[in-house]
Amino acid sequence: MDDNSKREARDKLIMEALIARRLSTEKEMSTTSAELERLRRQELVLTEEVRLLDEILGAVPAMPVARSRMEPEQVHTILSPPPAPEFQEVAPPLAVPAEPVDDKKRRKGLRRGELADLLRKRFTDKEFSLDEVVELLLEVEPGDRRKAYHAAWRTVGILEEAKAVTVVSETPSGKGVRKTYKLIPA
Repeated sequence: MDDNSKREARDKLIMEALIARRLSTEKEMSTTSAELERLRRQELVLTEEVRLLDEILGAVPAMPVARSRMEPEQVHTILSPPPAPEFQEVAPPLAVPAEPVDDKKRRKGLRRGELADLLRKRFTDKEFSLDEVVELLLEVEPGDRRKAYHAAWRTVGILEEAKAVTVVSETPSGKGVRKTYKLIPA
């Protein structure tokens, strides 16, 4: 094959691909147009149904059906909120107590700051785990181990976020990771 016949074959292939693409595009356009027309007819039917329902329920005056597209402020249905009633009298303001009433139960025992001070005294120069903090808490305040664990866990977490302690090591254990901490000198 010489260069001219190669060029002609290539041009023929390109033209066939372009024609095939045009035919598929025209087919897609006709199906899309048919779908659009079907949706327009469905919109008109639904608009008429809404108008009839509103007429039956007496919610609003009849709406014109000829529109294919309505603005949101033109659409009124039974779902529209009723107009706000007009009040003749203004209600007196509610009386607010001068001092807020504190009904919350306060926890007895150490606060987070006191626990942080205890940690600084006990673990200044050595690493510690959460279990050791729980033991320290239970020494100071005997009681429920579960509550002590939660208090220790929250305190160490807050100190870690505040960058007052650093994680020295992490070892996998059971369901999670066992961390070893060290206090950062202030």
